[in-house]
Amino acid sequence: MVKSAATPSPVEIVSISRLFCSPITPRKYDAAVPHVAASIRRFGWQQPIVARRTGEVIAGNTRLKTAQELGMETVPVWWFDGSDLDAVAFSIADNLSHEFA
Repeated sequence: MVKSAATPSPVEIVSISRLFCSPITPRKYDAAVPHVAASIRRFGWQQPIVARRTGEVIAGNTRLKTAQELGMETVPVWWFDGSDLDAVAFSIADNLSHEFA
């Protein structure tokens, strides 16, 4: 088994006010928000937001925007404790890996 360079901590329930969308993410969220909201309403939170301990979201910016639109006060977060380079690499991989599915 290959050990990840960045091993995140367990999921925590975090105040939404503690988080902010990454300023470097290339995606636009608004068109996806109603679809993500419908999914969260039907299935609940099946995938947590991944964030740095600073509160910057590196995976799950659309889920954060959706939670804000839904008026949620807390969300599940998986803390990413890797380096800045690993955070950028993870964010890119998360955003682009669906293209290979």
